[in-house]
Amino acid sequence: MVLMYVTVVPNPEHMDDLAAYSEASGALLKGAGGEVITRARVTGSIHGNPAAPMFMVMRFSSEERIRAVFESDAYKTLIPRRERAFQALSISLVEEF
Repeated sequence: MVLMYVTVVPNPEHMDDLAAYSEASGALLKGAGGEVITRARVTGSIHGNPAAPMFMVMRFSSEERIRAVFESDAYKTLIPRRERAFQALSISLVEEF
């Protein structure tokens, strides 16, 4: 199992792009067997500054399945919306330990 960890800072001036990107990319990721573990909003901090106000964690059967989504022509058409939708976006592959 591989986890994908996504942190985002939405662009409040392009919420329509955020909604469209989230719906379309979510469908591609779920179509690749992705399972959402959690979506969350940071509501406070005990120590330090959060990297981003929102994050999501998804589980996949393999790294190859995740990479196939982001390398697909269907995903590439979403990149202009992604660029407008977020002030910052980080997509990382992580493993539990």
